[in-house]
Amino acid sequence: MAVYKETIEVKSHGKTPTYIDITKDVRRVIEESGIKNGICAVISPHTTCSVFFEEFCHDYNEDGDEFLQEDLNNVLAKIKEAGAEALFLNHAENPKTVSDLYATIKRAKELDMITVVCADSTVEAKAVACMDPDIVLAEPTDLIGTGQVADDSYTIETVKALNAINPNVLVMIASGVSTAEDCYNVVKLGADGTGATSGILNAPSPAQRVREMAEAIVKAKNEK
Repeated sequence: MAVYKETIEVKSHGKTPTYIDITKDVRRVIEESGIKNGICAVISPHTTCSVFFEEFCHDYNEDGDEFLQEDLNNVLAKIKEAGAEALFLNHAENPKTVSDLYATIKRAKELDMITVVCADSTVEAKAVACMDPDIVLAEPTDLIGTGQVADDSYTIETVKALNAINPNVLVMIASGVSTAEDCYNVVKLGADGTGATSGILNAPSPAQRVREMAEAIVKAKNEK
């Protein structure tokens, strides 16, 4: 089996998002390979660069970007204009790549939007903290919706690790949190906050459950 590899170097324009059409470069590499039948894989090894397919457009704005690219650039701005003040990213049901997370967090900061980024393990939470979001929401995926909270060691170790890497990031510990007692314990162990979905929605009185949780968090904060 024949294998052919070549590197295509591209350069961004600077601070703004940069789109570079590499179609001709890819065709050239294929022709130079001499391979007539096979698969061509195009990848980017960089965390701040990605490869994607986009419909070709002949219309450009005053900045030189295609209109489809302009939509990608401005999607967060449009969300902001609609009234959103925060972004909830990387939930277990909609995980993101490292490059997507980094770019989105960076753009959100430019728009003065709060970023809450989910992470499964302590290792993943540490990696996310390096991207400087406002809040890291650490929650073991296998406990989501179970009513079973992570053990105390997970909370203590995660909070300690994230504070050491980025003391400016707030730490939330969730997953399985369903009662006011759960909220109290998580914050008492060092977390800045917690969160719950099924524990609230499945409660006899969701509004009452929210009040109880909020009061428990405030109590734990005051006792620190």
